[in-house]
Amino acid sequence: MGYNMLNGPMPSSISQLTSLTSLDLSLNIISGSIPPEIRKPKTLVSLDMRSNMLSGPIPSYIGQLTNLILLYLSSNQFNGSIPPVIWKLKNLREISMPDNMFSGPIPSSFGLLTNLIFLDLSSNRISGSIPQEIWKLKNLQVIYVGHNILSGPISSLLGELINLTYLDLSSNQLGGSIPQEIRDLTHLSYLDLSSNFLTGRIPLSLDQLTNLYSLNLSGYTV
Repeated sequence: MGYNMLNGPMPSSISQLTSLTSLDLSLNIISGSIPPEIRKPKTLVSLDMRSNMLSGPIPSYIGQLTNLILLYLSSNQFNGSIPPVIWKLKNLREISMPDNMFSGPIPSSFGLLTNLIFLDLSSNRISGSIPQEIWKLKNLQVIYVGHNILSGPISSLLGELINLTYLDLSSNQLGGSIPQEIRDLTHLSYLDLSSNFLTGRIPLSLDQLTNLYSLNLSGYTV
């Protein structure tokens, strides 16, 4: 039902769709919060509510959709913190929540999402350091967390993300130097660390990233 100019809140009758596996309401004008009835279709695998006018925090009952693989909530008006209960969605492969008003830290419980390959939390108001647990998700291929208020150093555990192809940490408040372990990201094709407070020597090991086609270090202080 995407791109149909649907408006108003999500109906409570969605709870009657007990065998639903995919729900696409993207590119509409749906408003209000995510209703409690969304947890009723236990078979839901894909939930796409991109580009609407949904607001309020992400409710904790979303953690009851334990079969969910794809969660797309980008370009809405969601606020508050990202609920740690998302760790219960252990089948998740893709999380897309950019262009909202989320604040607070990235939950360390994301480290339990061992099937995750795509993580996009960009263009929010997320603060604090990037949890060490994120760097241990070895299936991750894409990380977008640019345009937030993230701070602290980039962990040397970064090198454990051996399947990573795309890393965007731009426009945050990250400090320290680029860890030498970045050389281990041999599949990396896109790297954007621009507009942070990074300092020190640019690692010579970057020349080992033979698949890299886009590198942005603007604003880096040597």
